[in-house]
Amino acid sequence: MKQRVAALLSAILFVSGAAALVFQTLWFRQAGLILGNSVWASSIVLASFMAGLALGNTASAALGDRLRRPLLAFALLECTIGATGFAVVLGSFWLPGWLAPLLRPVAETPLALNGLRLTIAFVLLLVPATAMGVSLPLLVRVLFEGHANYGAVLGRLYGWNTLGATLGAVAGDAFLIGKLGVVGTAGVAAALNVAAALGGVLTGRLLALRPEPFARQTVPEGPSPIVRTRSSVAILLGAAFLAGGIFLALEVVWFRFLLLFIRNDTLGFSLLLAVVLVGIGVGGVAASRWLERDAGAARFASAMGLVCGASCAAAYALFRVALRPFLAGRITGLPGVLYLALCLMLPCALATGMLFPLLGAAAKRASDAPARATGRFVLANTLGSALGPLVGGFVLLPVLGMELSLFGLAAAYALVALLALAAEGARRLRPFVVAAGLSFGLALALFPFGVMQRVYFTVPVLRMSEGGEQLVGLREGLTETILYLRADRFGEPYSYRLVTNSFSMSGTTWLGRRYMKLFVYLPVALHPGVKRALLISYGVGSTAKALVDTPGIESVDVVDISRDILEMSSLLHASPAENPLHDPRVHVHIEDGRFFLQVAKEGYDLITGEPPPPKNAGIAYLYTQEYFELLRNRLNPGGIVTYWLPVHDFTEREAQSVIAGFCAVFPDCSLWNGSDLDWLLMGSRGGVAAPSEDAFRRQWRDPKVRKELRALGVEVPEQLGTLFMADSEGLRGRTSGVPPLTDGFPLRLSREIPDRDTIAHYREWADSDRARQAFLESAWVEKVFPPGLREATLPYFAHQGWINRLMPNLADGPAEVEPRMTELHELLADTPLETLPLWLLGSDADEARIVNGLVRRGQGDASLKLPLAFDLLSRRRYAEAAAAFRATSADGMPSYEALALALGGHMDEARAAIARVPASTDAHPPEAQEIAYWRWFSEAFGLPNPHGSPP
Repeated sequence: MKQRVAALLSAILFVSGAAALVFQTLWFRQAGLILGNSVWASSIVLASFMAGLALGNTASAALGDRLRRPLLAFALLECTIGATGFAVVLGSFWLPGWLAPLLRPVAETPLALNGLRLTIAFVLLLVPATAMGVSLPLLVRVLFEGHANYGAVLGRLYGWNTLGATLGAVAGDAFLIGKLGVVGTAGVAAALNVAAALGGVLTGRLLALRPEPFARQTVPEGPSPIVRTRSSVAILLGAAFLAGGIFLALEVVWFRFLLLFIRNDTLGFSLLLAVVLVGIGVGGVAASRWLERDAGAARFASAMGLVCGASCAAAYALFRVALRPFLAGRITGLPGVLYLALCLMLPCALATGMLFPLLGAAAKRASDAPARATGRFVLANTLGSALGPLVGGFVLLPVLGMELSLFGLAAAYALVALLALAAEGARRLRPFVVAAGLSFGLALALFPFGVMQRVYFTVPVLRMSEGGEQLVGLREGLTETILYLRADRFGEPYSYRLVTNSFSMSGTTWLGRRYMKLFVYLPVALHPGVKRALLISYGVGSTAKALVDTPGIESVDVVDISRDILEMSSLLHASPAENPLHDPRVHVHIEDGRFFLQVAKEGYDLITGEPPPPKNAGIAYLYTQEYFELLRNRLNPGGIVTYWLPVHDFTEREAQSVIAGFCAVFPDCSLWNGSDLDWLLMGSRGGVAAPSEDAFRRQWRDPKVRKELRALGVEVPEQLGTLFMADSEGLRGRTSGVPPLTDGFPLRLSREIPDRDTIAHYREWADSDRARQAFLESAWVEKVFPPGLREATLPYFAHQGWINRLMPNLADGPAEVEPRMTELHELLADTPLETLPLWLLGSDADEARIVNGLVRRGQGDASLKLPLAFDLLSRRRYAEAAAAFRATSADGMPSYEALALALGGHMDEARAAIARVPASTDAHPPEAQEIAYWRWFSEAFGLPNPHGSPP
């Protein structure tokens, strides 16, 4: 009978634990919609939840042993958790709008704002979290009534409850939310609570029918019992407090560390949490079995504390070995994530899971009622667990960094061991404590200081530095580990890349700047009256720079969740005056973008945003239909939104889902080509009034803006229209039958990445011929674009096709020599474009700027000649370009020299250059590419072919 009841109670707590973690997952997701996802808001939600658990622990300590029918009380608590938990999830969809007027007056006063956040979060989670805090002590009481060994009871129920939580942690993100949505998943969690409640009622009836076989038996406590005075119990509660705090702080540091190597998505995070929970749960059950065999095993608590610290330090030291198979790329597969998580965290989690019941058994006096003892002990552990993440995130990581934090937390387990020893009051150390202490000391003595810098930080750098980038800035901040990489050309800075954890977030190459600055240049052309602008997510500041460089913009609000990213962006600027954050019109808000939109007081003429990659944890909520509604609500009449659509992260259906949500909010939605697979969505509030052609062209008359537009390949106003891909009618046709991404179904964004077929479909979306036809047929374009400009735009679609073929993903294989030379000839002869010819030659405006600067200063060497020649050729300075090609080496480059001279009309000099082409021989025949080039050249200019008869 006793074993049957123990199994039933274990199963009940397993189900209850699964429900609890599903609800916790949902609450933390939905709390971000209500209170924001800033580091402060997330910490406040965690603190509120822990405070509720602590209240429940306190209540169980005070009242749990007085209840006449504890299993009925447990059932009522489980039903309460299910009902109130479901209500919190359901209310999270309408609470943001209701709470916005309350929060808006203090939005710019952090102390008052966070105080209100704390109050709201505490009130929302009070009932379900408190009920959760009562449940475990009640069942410990029930089982203890038929089982004399308190530690074994505590370890068993605690372990199975934690293992159930493991299932809930994985099931929610791996299956339930994706299939059933947020509300459906909350319904499943509530149903699990009801199932646990029914299990409690049935177990109560079973005990009522057959009470005698479950009568408590007296079992000896075991050899060398710990003296359980009030002072020793207080010391052990302190050890429980400290152990909970250390382990939860370790979780924060471990998760941050692993993000250097793994993909930062919701399912990956759930898997990391599951590994921790499995370790604790298995450890708890193992300790229970140990205590059943040896009721005095609590004497090993001090040694187990030392084992926790030693395993933490040793796992970090050996992690280099585990990481070796994954040095070539960022780990996205779940087996790799699981493997690294097990290697780093499982040993310490297992030891910590065993430590908990050992300390609990030691802390129970003979006179203590079971619910009171459990509630008191769990309360101490809960309070420590509430403090640990705050210390880890706000103190250890930003002050000490990951490596020193790991060392310090591993060493802190010595305090847990010392407290356990002090409570025991033994006059001499037992051999097993000495052995554990030696292992602990050895692990700390061999701790590999410096391996973080020498090895672990170099892994993301090496993965992303194909162009020889070097690390120039690093910060372990509150919300992420930030790395800045720099690529040089000819010894001068060429571009920078921002990497957070293991992900390349943004960069300053022309490919990145092109789409990021088009977030501004495109809407300003259509709405020249933009005065107030809002930028959500700063990145490397390219969009912010476009905003402050645009004449007429009077105010720019920049919202970013990370102060560290904003501060580190100063690395990009040679002088403070170049930093857009130093512009007096810019106002910075360290806040979650979605929360800012909910409480903002002002309206904007332009809102633009480039949030983190949409499949990173929690970012899907910045792509939902409800989020787009927040954007629309903050627009002034006629205001415009431009938004990043990184289709390289989406399957085609996922891209359609995001577009469907956007177009449901903005009836005049349109899709634009940024660069490669970084596209732009645009919509307005109330429609865009057609600007005059003069107003549309205004940006190209401003010297600063014109220079950057030219560098980004939008050299004339007509090229802006060639970025058009589809209007609302076309987009609705493409998204027909696809449900939008919504707050209720955030996992319509999966872990999948686009395959080759998807990329091929995206090429069809971006095809310049198709886009030209869509531009011609679009009623929106006819309404908005000035008529003369609309007609003048059409020829430039061919040039946009050439740009597409230069992109890494839109290019359908490498361009052949003859078509590329035909394009180059046409561009130089028939258009004013300079940047596109430079791109076709394999250079760009940034490289040309560096080369010309070095030449002006009389610096550099012969390696500058070729890029200088390409720049001169693209600027139609043909004679100078020919001279530069001739000077590139002893033999020169007669093919390009002849091209420059022929384009400049210097035919005699071109013939002389052709005559210097080395004659082909049987031993040294010309390559196929060279033959194709000279065939084209001879036909294009009517000049001799050095490898064939003259025409």
